[in-house]
Amino acid sequence: MGLADILLVLLALGFAWSMGAHYTGACMGMPHAIVAGGRLATPAAIAVIAAAFALTTLFTRLRIPTSTIQILVFCIVGAGAALGLRIEWETIAHLALLWVLAPVAAFGLGYALTRMFDALPGLRAGAGALGGLGLAARGM
Repeated sequence: MGLADILLVLLALGFAWSMGAHYTGACMGMPHAIVAGGRLATPAAIAVIAAAFALTTLFTRLRIPTSTIQILVFCIVGAGAALGLRIEWETIAHLALLWVLAPVAAFGLGYALTRMFDALPGLRAGAGALGGLGLAARGM
């Protein structure tokens, strides 16, 4: 196992930890922050979870990639609107902007880091674990 493989394993473990921490906060914290002026009672919480479950299952069944956090956020917004709660639309707009910008930033960072690591011996594209991911260097 070379240095590149060790780096890949360490980064994968770090990413898994980061994803778990991020998703826990995103799924549990943000939806409650966007519905102001009240708590969702048990019947409304049941409706939110039922709708999120149904939509996530439907999209999975249809093999359509989707964002579970977006589904959950908008299920809560819908429940809050049905209950006449004040919706923090500024927060929703902020989230929507982040949801649009995050993939663009990820693309840019992925491209930049690949170019940077490609300049380092032993980390060139197409060498080592990248081949196992089905990625191939195309001389870009």
